[in-house]
Amino acid sequence: EPEAAIENAGLAMRLSPQDPQHFAAQAVVALGHLLAGRPEKASEEAEAALRRRENFLLSAVAAAAGAALAGRSEPAERACMRIREIAPSLKVSNLLDWLQFQREADVITLQCGLRRAGLPE
Repeated sequence: EPEAAIENAGLAMRLSPQDPQHFAAQAVVALGHLLAGRPEKASEEAEAALRRRENFLLSAVAAAAGAALAGRSEPAERACMRIREIAPSLKVSNLLDWLQFQREADVITLQCGLRRAGLPE
């Protein structure tokens, strides 16, 4: 569930603010916001995570989808370019080979955002 993921990752960040893996928890928070229907917040969190670790794929995916679904085409395109640099073979069609979801609606949300961001089919 997105809200539980946001809460748990947020707790981890608060308990260990200097953790070198802080970017990963931020990416989880970003994805949680995206799947909870808050793409603008997802985009903000994901971009912050990318500033900490620019080559973390989950952050780039959340940033691209979040920005695209929030109607922010320029940041979405930049994040999509980052995805292509990190994982050149990643496409909308093979996304589920890399990232698994329990809810079909979450898959649809992420795929829709990535399509809008410009990730190839």
